[in-house]
Amino acid sequence: MASLSTLDDHVVSRALIILKKQSDWKLWYLIKKQFATIKGVWKYCDPLTTDKSLEINSKPSDKALEAA
Repeated sequence: MASLSTLDDHVVSRALIILKKQSDWKLWYLIKKQFATIKGVWKYCDPLTTDKSLEINSKPSDKALEAA
């Protein structure tokens, strides 16, 4: 399994994390955060955000669909 230090130097493109113990959750969370940050959507996913002004488009643009 990847370690937390791996995230500092590399982008994790695929990881299988089985959440068996409490310590597994930190790595899972960091990988999800890193992916969402790269895709530019972390501000919409961040459970700690207090920004109520975030707008969500009801229909994604063609450019966003091509990037997915």
